[in-house]
Amino acid sequence: MFKWGKIFLRNQIEELDEETDDLEETVESTNFERLDQIERKQFVIQLHELEKMKNRRDDLRMILKEVSDNE
Repeated sequence: MFKWGKIFLRNQIEELDEETDDLEETVESTNFERLDQIERKQFVIQLHELEKMKNRRDDLRMILKEVSDNE
């Protein structure tokens, strides 16, 4: 049971790593001053999404560590 749960957690973490990397690249390459008002709002939404994904990834890493430590 733990084996499949750990595999699932690792897969989720890997997916979040890829998504956050992609979003971080987008954020870093964006020139905020050149954005119009709507684009700025979308940019801020992307920043919030990035932060939520990073937090979720960190939570999953903690869970995986706890599961691994308790085996």
